[in-house]
Amino acid sequence: MRMDVLHPEPTKEDEDVAKSVYLYPDAVARLRVIKDLVSGSGSTIVFVNTRSMAELLMYRFTMLGYDSVGIHHSSLSKVSRITTERAFKDGKLKAVIATSSLELGIDIGHVDFVIQYLSPHQVIRLVQRIGRSGHRLDKIPRGVVITEDLNDTLEAVAIINRAKSGLLEATQIPDKPYDVLVHQIVSLLMIKSRWTIDELYDLIRRAYPYRKLSIEELKGVLRFMSDVLNPRLAYFIENEGVVLKPSGVRARREMYRYFFEQMSMIPDEKHYLVINQANEEPLECLMRHSSLSMGSPVLSSCLGVVFGFYRRLSVIRSTWHRLRTRLVQYHHGLVRKSPYLSRSRRMLAILRRK
Repeated sequence: MRMDVLHPEPTKEDEDVAKSVYLYPDAVARLRVIKDLVSGSGSTIVFVNTRSMAELLMYRFTMLGYDSVGIHHSSLSKVSRITTERAFKDGKLKAVIATSSLELGIDIGHVDFVIQYLSPHQVIRLVQRIGRSGHRLDKIPRGVVITEDLNDTLEAVAIINRAKSGLLEATQIPDKPYDVLVHQIVSLLMIKSRWTIDELYDLIRRAYPYRKLSIEELKGVLRFMSDVLNPRLAYFIENEGVVLKPSGVRARREMYRYFFEQMSMIPDEKHYLVINQANEEPLECLMRHSSLSMGSPVLSSCLGVVFGFYRRLSVIRSTWHRLRTRLVQYHHGLVRKSPYLSRSRRMLAILRRK
């Protein structure tokens, strides 16, 4: 695996471009180096650490006229992500800006090179991302980290040195997570309506994270499920050492609802589907608590750019979890003094109240 660190220095040309597009020369220099690396390396994934940074980087590429670049992250609609994946696989895109959404085994064809924009902060993350390139017997995974300042550069150098030495971070396995235990007890009650506490204890302790679970801790979880929650998720008869499936209709309905709605450990968050009014195409998914920053999904839908389109918000009507928007031409230099910024803030406040 070949890894390197680059800290681009702005040239006189970068300074001239920066003045015309209202960016810092350092930012333009980083964009220029990324463009040159993509042009000389073939199909490239540009990894970033956050979705807002992916949107911001895509916006700046579009503003500078760099084409053949796509964007991929989890807040975009499924249609948009699949379109980007296919375009990259077919060679229509030279590069894709992505978050961790492309770290794993999504089939996007052969990747020649990986660029990590800013320090990845973790050795294992850098190795995983650069490992997306060179998936052939005659190829070697290649990648580079583009840094923005001295601290970022030093951290990236240290991470690469540790990666070359095989010093990866240890995998942290949560010890006795009670929320997962509640979900597993509910699933066991869906299989069998009556359990003794000894049966549950013996079964649960077979799982590695619960190898040190005490019987008192299990009883505490069962008391919480039986006595604290309303409606209860289990009926714990402590003096008999028995756990029963709730008998009431409402309690059973709540138990099944809890089981299927809590299948993932990722915190649940309201999402709002943004639909293009012109063709009813889903554009992206807004999260309720998205921050209002230059590259955030909310601002991208209200003001900015999503996967290369300039957009201004034109809400025709708002329905439950749906926003309709109209794509219009938009000009760069827009965010700091935009008359639409206050409107986007008001809309964000409305979404949060709902």
